[in-house]
Amino acid sequence: MTENAKNLFAEQQYTQEQLKEMYERSFNMYDLDLLAKDEKEDTRVIDGRVVRITDKDVIIDVGLKSEGVIPLSEFSEPENLKIGEIVPVFIEGFENEDGFADISLKKAQFIKLWPKINDSFENRTNIDGIIRKRVKGGMIVDLMGVEAFLPGSQIDLQPVVDMDKLLNVKTDFRVIKLNYKRRNIVVSRRVILESEKENKKLEFIKNLKQGDVVEGIVKNITEFGAFIEIERGIDGLLYITDMSWGRIVHPSELLTMNEKIKVMVTAINKEKGRISLGLKQLTPYPWENIEAKFQIGSRVVGRIVSLEEYGAFVELEKGVEGLIHISEMSWTQHVKHPSEILHVGDELESIVLSIDKKNERISLGLKQINDNPWDKFTVGERIKGKITKLTKFGAFVEIAPGIEGLLHISNVSWDAKIAKIEDVYKVGDDVDCLIVNIDPEKKRISLGIKQLQKDPIDDYKEGDIIKGVIFEVKDKNVHVEIDEKIKGLIPQRLIAKQSENLSDDYVKGSEIELKVVDIDKERRRIIFSDKME
Repeated sequence: MTENAKNLFAEQQYTQEQLKEMYERSFNMYDLDLLAKDEKEDTRVIDGRVVRITDKDVIIDVGLKSEGVIPLSEFSEPENLKIGEIVPVFIEGFENEDGFADISLKKAQFIKLWPKINDSFENRTNIDGIIRKRVKGGMIVDLMGVEAFLPGSQIDLQPVVDMDKLLNVKTDFRVIKLNYKRRNIVVSRRVILESEKENKKLEFIKNLKQGDVVEGIVKNITEFGAFIEIERGIDGLLYITDMSWGRIVHPSELLTMNEKIKVMVTAINKEKGRISLGLKQLTPYPWENIEAKFQIGSRVVGRIVSLEEYGAFVELEKGVEGLIHISEMSWTQHVKHPSEILHVGDELESIVLSIDKKNERISLGLKQINDNPWDKFTVGERIKGKITKLTKFGAFVEIAPGIEGLLHISNVSWDAKIAKIEDVYKVGDDVDCLIVNIDPEKKRISLGIKQLQKDPIDDYKEGDIIKGVIFEVKDKNVHVEIDEKIKGLIPQRLIAKQSENLSDDYVKGSEIELKVVDIDKERRRIIFSDKME
């Protein structure tokens, strides 16, 4: 108790009747066991009456033989306190060491307010409070005399720059953390604002329709899009794919922060409270009359906007791109990657090959600008070329700029057996060839040198009687050679002299008269018989 309060009691005089009345009233109001240890705290809160106010203290009559004293600073609005006003107090004890009633205003306020505080915590109800001062990490809130802590993160939806503007402002709070024993109360203003924002958003969305055109402000720009505030506290998401019919790399190419724009509502998820917006939807769909603008087979001019492994994307107009597949870039050059012949930003001419309006695809051809050089070659045509590469199976011959044909080792000679192509030719040799086959789809041309000459086997036909020389008797067959170029055999069934030992009757190196029975051009073999009947 302050010295001022002691002097106050020393000066105060009571009559005998007043003292008797106060004494009797104390017995009527309180049980002598009131302060038992197991007594509930709420039964120890009573109403006291202000009997005097000094510069520092407030004297409270609680009906005991002694008044109690409460520091004036404990009252939230001391300037409005008046003599005779009833205030709740908590009875700590009938008498303290100074001989006065031991009372507490703060405990009484906490206990009386506890049901409302607990209700705010458990049922998420709001409670009135006034922000009184700033402290480390937040602010102190006065909840009708009870102090609570308001963390800085729970003050507003956005970081507060000037907290002093909130001092002594009465507003609603919600208890988010509570500990009765420690008298620890944590409140939030943010959860209320979030709830109000969500309710307002749901009400706004309820009246919003897909296709509505609204005005908004660009509040945030990200890599995937931009958030547009279309109503105070209500944002919609404008995806980068809905910003332009054309290709853009980043939303900042079209939008700036705090810019005011008109957008169309493209989708509404009322359950999740999400709004999708579109900017390109306010302009005509560029694929609407695509077949009329870009006819198949027509020449078009565009700008390369992207290079991929499989081809190049060409912008023909805003929102319309075509793809030049890597296979449509050159008739003769083997392009491994489009960057070998094209660059982003290049303007080029191409041919429209196909249009798929449903999937918004246009196929373009670059090589089709020029005639197909493969069309000028025909099977059976005699042509000159230069050997560019030797392999195990033959030689590659350049017959036109960028066009090579394969001279297979089997097509070099009709009769001579060639083991290695390098035994006959070397890189750089000029050769005369005949085109024996063309595969335009696979861009392959087969060449032959032996085809420039007549096939010796064509000199013979079935029924011809000719002379040959025996060069081997094997497996009951007689092998013969004609003019050192054509080889054949007399199978056992067509041999005239059937004996146990053919070698005696058919001597190696001897001449024999033969009759042509069959000609196998693929295997380059003639079947003979020495039976002349």
